[in-house]
Formats: sequence, structure tokens, C-alpha cells
Amino acid sequence: MSQEKKLTQRILLSTMNANTSVYKQNDCYWSIKDIATYIGKSESTVRRTLLQDKRFPKPLTFGKNSSKRWLSSEVKAALLLFREDDK
Repeated sequence: MSQEKKLTQRILLSTMNANTSVYKQNDCYWSIKDIATYIGKSESTVRRTLLQDKRFPKPLTFGKNSSKRWLSSEVKAALLLFREDDK
């Protein structure tokens, strides 16, 4: 892996740090449906591909019976990493 690619990955991963002010100002919670809409794929494709990838962010739950949600900024950062890995 090239130095430039490593640097890009480190920068993208650093954006996934939930303690940054970017999260507090511009972040929202996405469902599987929201993720599917964002990438233009079906919910089943998201479940089958993205959610099975160990690099994809872990979901948040807000109670025993609540549905899973992902921080939009973490999803976007992960998608950028995947795109960089495909190059």
C-alpha cells in the first residue's frame, strides 16, 4: 500500500472519532433504509454487503427493542475508505 493511500486512510479514520466537533454539529442517525437510499442500493444489498464487512462501523442502539442506527459521518467515512481500497 502506498504512503499516500495510508495517509488517506488515517485521515478518513480520524474523521470517525466521535469526540470531534463535526459530529456534534452535522451528524445524524441513519437507518438501513437511509444508508440504502444514500448509496442507491436496496436494503437487502446493504445488509448483505456493507453490514457484513468488518470495516463498516458498528451500529448504535438506544434501548433493548430499538432499531439499529449509524452515525451518518461514520457511514460516509467508511464508504470513502471502501472506494479508496477499490482503486
